[in-house]
Amino acid sequence: MASVSDIISRSGTYENLIQQLIQIEGQKKVQLETNKSEQVTINKELGTISSKISTLENTLTEYGALENKTFSSLKTVSTDPNSVSIISSEGLDETDEFSINVGRLASRDHIISKVYDATGSDLDDLGDGSVTLTIGSTTKTFTIESEWPPNPGNEKSNEVILNDLASQLEAEFGDAVQATVFQTATGKLQLSIRSSEEGYDSRVQVIDTSGMMEGLFTESTRQTAVENLNARFSIDGIEFERSSNLIDDTINGLTFQLESTTENPISIVITQDTEKATSNFNSFMEAFNDLNKTIRSRTFINGETGSKGPLQGFRSIRNLSLNMRQIALIDADPSESPIKNLSEIGIAFEKDGSMKIEDNDLFTSAIETKPEELDQLFSAASSPITAIKDLLMTYTSNDGVIDSIERGVEQRMERLDNRIAREEKYLLEYEEQQRAIFTRLEQITEEGMSQYNQVMSSLSNLGI
Repeated sequence: MASVSDIISRSGTYENLIQQLIQIEGQKKVQLETNKSEQVTINKELGTISSKISTLENTLTEYGALENKTFSSLKTVSTDPNSVSIISSEGLDETDEFSINVGRLASRDHIISKVYDATGSDLDDLGDGSVTLTIGSTTKTFTIESEWPPNPGNEKSNEVILNDLASQLEAEFGDAVQATVFQTATGKLQLSIRSSEEGYDSRVQVIDTSGMMEGLFTESTRQTAVENLNARFSIDGIEFERSSNLIDDTINGLTFQLESTTENPISIVITQDTEKATSNFNSFMEAFNDLNKTIRSRTFINGETGSKGPLQGFRSIRNLSLNMRQIALIDADPSESPIKNLSEIGIAFEKDGSMKIEDNDLFTSAIETKPEELDQLFSAASSPITAIKDLLMTYTSNDGVIDSIERGVEQRMERLDNRIAREEKYLLEYEEQQRAIFTRLEQITEEGMSQYNQVMSSLSNLGI
């Protein structure tokens, strides 16, 4: 039988006992927190599923727009991009081939003055001058005085006059001209006036000159004769002349750049872009299979171990994979789509619901010979592809399947939060109660100890 001293010696274990009692009593809270954690996981996985559904839905929406030409787009290639480069071919609507020969590139008009001594007075000696120039559709007149006002006889140097004219040209014509005074050697200057745009229509036209300006422009030279400023080229033997090397008005829907002259004709070849069509279809299959795989990995159940995915309890999620495969096997209305179903182009399904190319020859043939029909398969109202997209929209739309499930999950998490809060309050009160009980037990122990000491003292006094 334990003595009072034994009981007292164990009084230090009260705190451990209290904590053990609280831990036992708190099992309900632990279970509620576990349940909430499961709901948090469910909510996260619903977001993953929703993202995969949206990816496939967006792909089908894009492919279903006939104007995108998902499987019927064209590819344009120049056999010599260094001579003729392709800028844009989005407006082309049929395969073709063109032979192009570039005889001359469009160039910018360029006038160069003779070389002047920087400190000389060649121009000043000719007296005040003016020049009227036209560049494109703009005409301006410029006047240069030969002397520095207000001091008659104070002559201007060639450098001052050339720089003055260059500054006025750029100030008045802006981006239409580049006027620069170059130092060709020590103390030697030359004025360069260059149109910013190519071609005859953007040439620098000298309309009228007087004085020093007459002398300047009379002794200036052109790098290219004005009649040779336009580009000259032929397409299939038809001659063209254009003021720019960027050509967008010869072959309807095609824009190309003349890069250099050619000794022999080069070809622009317009063919079906089978690589892009194949890539687009593969992107569709990847999005389909990614969604299918994600659904299966979140809704599995292991019959042997009993383990299951976080979304296994949601039939609407489990069935989406099966429903997509079943829909994909239906036939489209032949009046809307010449290709009735995916099996006609070599597509089949694995047992796990994933899509695959089963007949590569049949698939390749469809890509190469039926591009417009493939576009129709993805756009027709009765198409199985459209039906899959419509099914997906019931999941992603406002108040759709995903929204409904998420609201239910959020409500459950809210209820669990309330229950967890109540349990926490209860456990605080329970802990207070237990501490009160053990505090009283300690008081009783102390009173017993006091009585024990008194008895022992009395027995000692009696000699016992």
